[in-house]
Amino acid sequence: MKRYRRGKSGSIENKEVDAFLREIVEVCKEHGFSLSHEDTHGAFVVEKYEEENIQWLMDAMISESMDAA
Repeated sequence: MKRYRRGKSGSIENKEVDAFLREIVEVCKEHGFSLSHEDTHGAFVVEKYEEENIQWLMDAMISESMDAA
């Protein structure tokens, strides 16, 4: 999946990030929880499993630090 890069223009594909996020989704499903975020300044919020939260998670951007990874 192509993801936007934080602080840079354009998007890139990173299979390691995709695999990492898919594993998180599997853990969410296993436990019946999902992660959400109240706003961009606070911590994650653990909630009952909701597909909307999963989509938000899967839409994650890639940090500049991942360019070197």
